[in-house]
Amino acid sequence: KELEIPQDAFVFLYLGRLVKDKGVLDLARAFSSIESLNAYLLFVGPDEGMLSRDIENVCSNKILNIRLLGFTNLPYQYLSAANVLCLPSYREGFGSVIIEAAAMGIPAVASNIYGITDAVVKDQTGLLHQVGDVSDIRKSMEQVLFNKQLLSKFSKAAKARVSKEFDSKIITSAWVNFYAKNVN
Repeated sequence: KELEIPQDAFVFLYLGRLVKDKGVLDLARAFSSIESLNAYLLFVGPDEGMLSRDIENVCSNKILNIRLLGFTNLPYQYLSAANVLCLPSYREGFGSVIIEAAAMGIPAVASNIYGITDAVVKDQTGLLHQVGDVSDIRKSMEQVLFNKQLLSKFSKAAKARVSKEFDSKIITSAWVNFYAKNVN
């Protein structure tokens, strides 16, 4: 309601720094070519690359369906509004934001690169696209946008995987074991 997005809308979310290396312009180009009046794209994060104007220009045909929201200390509020997290990054250490989204039952559409492939199980917890391939990004976005069953399958699998493999007790135990073996 606060974002002036219809309740029945489909919401794609980018959550992170707005810089070229994160593929935000590729995401904007892909979104601008999607044929849906009921799809929205939120960009949440600091505009470190000064890309807001470029995003608006790229999405001029869908300017009413994008939101540039800047930095937030409350990312879960935007995650709770999203259907899918998009991370079209060119490089990534580990897709922590993907795990955070998955914990809320939100699957990902993300680049098929080292780091992200540790966070997304291809065709199970989300879709992976080729880096910088706007057509492939659009295709992946459309797959989840127009296939509610696939979206539901990914959502359930993403949440289950996080519960099984990334629970805080599991992670803490792994760190304790690591330190026990490696620190004298």
